Amino acid sequence: IVRGSWRIGMARDEDASVRASIGYTSAPSSDLARNGVVVGAANFPLNMSTFRAQHGSVPQDQVAEGTTWENELVPVECEVVDARQEARCLETDGFELVSGLSGRIAPAAKFEIEAYLRSVERVAIDLTGASRAVAYCYAARAPKRPSLGTADTRASYAVYAHTDQAHLSWAPRLAQLANDWKTYGPPGIDTVTADHAAHASRYAVLSAWRYLGPEQKCRSSHLALLDPASVRRDDVLHFEIRTPDATFGSNYRLEKNSSSHHAWRYFPNVDRDDDLLFFTVFDSNPTFANADASPMPTIFHSAFKDPRRPDAPDRESIDVRVLLVWD
Repeated sequence: IVRGSWRIGMARDEDASVRASIGYTSAPSSDLARNGVVVGAANFPLNMSTFRAQHGSVPQDQVAEGTTWENELVPVECEVVDARQEARCLETDGFELVSGLSGRIAPAAKFEIEAYLRSVERVAIDLTGASRAVAYCYAARAPKRPSLGTADTRASYAVYAHTDQAHLSWAPRLAQLANDWKTYGPPGIDTVTADHAAHASRYAVLSAWRYLGPEQKCRSSHLALLDPASVRRDDVLHFEIRTPDATFGSNYRLEKNSSSHHAWRYFPNVDRDDDLLFFTVFDSNPTFANADASPMPTIFHSAFKDPRRPDAPDRESIDVRVLLVWD
């Protein structure tokens, strides 16, 4: 594989840095309000099956009578900088674009999901040196390609700054939940694998994001990643995702007035047959800068559209969650 640093010194085909709208979140409006949403509510991009595959079945905590859940999104114009000229890597930044994958991953036009998941596992092991990788779930964001996944694995775009887990999610609590993993854990990770991770020297969860079309290169509907070195602890809001059957997941959002010091990055023109973008969901032994700015080590990200190309078609993409274990 070709790691992200190969791009340093390459000529740009355009000045691809852009000012674009990213959703930030309002803090709770009262003592009885909490940031959160119920699965199935408006502005929530996952259905129940995809939520369960990602977040498992962690029990909810008790909340005070009269608690309300708030999810007020505020569009904020941010500068999103072209990261192709920067030596961004997973170890120091928590995200990295990997290229040179033609022939190692299925072409976008000929896609078989189980074979693709196994190829993502192999690339993740090559990238990180992990002993084992388990691609335990995926979300397909491809509304015009019904052959990709099923209704239970499709999702819409999350056009707001967020992480994929938080300190009360299953990944940072894996050792605590492993004794009853079949009840609490995501179904794509079996009990043997969970126990292995709980006793390993290190484990991590990565997201592998891939652009699938419809054009050969992504030129409008992108994924922005936030440089973790630009995050401050008081920027971070805990956001709960609750279900009617008393389970929940959680992630982090960014407070609406915190954008002025944030350094957003993206990779223009990713190739649908050659590139994979990896970023950290959780790491038990993080190495990237400022990993303790959030209550757990994780990378904020957001979908966004390039306002310079308002008529470009919506992108098709797929993101795969991978559990990595180091013996």
